[in-house]
Amino acid sequence: MTIAFDAATNNTRAGTTNPYSFNHTPVGTPRGVILVAAHQVSTADYLGAATYGGVSMAKVANHPNFNKGVGETGGCNGWWLGAGIPTGTQAVSIVDGQGPTDAEFLCVTVTAAGDCDLAAVASNTGTGTNAAVSVAGGAAAWYAAAATHSARNGPADLSGNGMTAVGSGVDYGSMSSKVFRANANNTGTVSLGSTLSISDVWATIVVALTEIPAAATWKSQAIIIT
Repeated sequence: MTIAFDAATNNTRAGTTNPYSFNHTPVGTPRGVILVAAHQVSTADYLGAATYGGVSMAKVANHPNFNKGVGETGGCNGWWLGAGIPTGTQAVSIVDGQGPTDAEFLCVTVTAAGDCDLAAVASNTGTGTNAAVSVAGGAAAWYAAAATHSARNGPADLSGNGMTAVGSGVDYGSMSSKVFRANANNTGTVSLGSTLSISDVWATIVVALTEIPAAATWKSQAIIIT
């Protein structure tokens, strides 16, 4: 059994609830969890610790962000979990470390034969229509989720690039965001993320997990000499 997509939950915080929580329901037995977010208001790394079913997730260091001016700022974050994952419906909880801000979240669970590890994190900011990033996930199969925050006026201007949108995105007025899951497993280095229908400023993050290979086992054979 190789790593495979299990289930995805899209949720949006529009208010000041902190910590913010929502539920995710896996289909199978989850062996890996990816959480990505896009937030507005500031280029500061607003979003802090996250848990899945009360288990702490690892936050990635990448925080792509932009400041176009005139109140058009924001960025993306990512977290992951590869072991000790509880089964059934679980609460996903995120702490807003520097003050509440509107944010869009995507939680994705994957199945596998064993525990999972981080395969790659890729992120970037830019101006244009191509809001994808190069993800170097390695030779083994890996699965990814992504978030894009942009200065486009509406989320309809964002579509998946090698990925499928989960939900319809969030309209912040002069900005928008959308979250994505991979169309399938990938290997090697692949460009993933989103595409803007009209050139503008964007920030994208992609987090990918891979299954940890099973430990090699050796069978010994006794040789009897008579």
